[in-house]
Amino acid sequence: MRQRLTVTTLLLASLACARSEQSLTEGAEDDSTWAQRLGTAVTPGMPADSARLVLQRSGFACVQGVDSTAYLWCDKSESSYHVVRRRWRAVMVLDHDSIVTRRATFGLIGP
Repeated sequence: MRQRLTVTTLLLASLACARSEQSLTEGAEDDSTWAQRLGTAVTPGMPADSARLVLQRSGFACVQGVDSTAYLWCDKSESSYHVVRRRWRAVMVLDHDSIVTRRATFGLIGP
C-alpha cells in the first residue's frame, strides 16, 4: 500500500513538474487564483521533497524548518518594468515530512 502511495505521489509530482515554469504562476495575480494553482500542484499527503521540487522548478526558493511546527516555506518574485515586483508565497505545514496544509499568498512590492 505504501509503495502504491509513493508511486502515485511521484506520478502527481511529475505531472505538476511537466507544466512550464511560467504556467504555475502565470495569470495568478490574486490570492484566490494562486491558492487554486498551488492546490493543484501540491496536495495534502505529498512528501515535502516532492513539493519543494515542484515549486523550485517553477522558480521558487524554498526553506524547510521547524518553529512551533515543521514547515516548508517557498517564495518567488519577479519584476515587470523594474518598478513593481510580483511576489508569490507558499507555506506548507508538515507532519512526518508530508504536506498537511498549505497557504498561498500573492502581493505586489514597489513604490
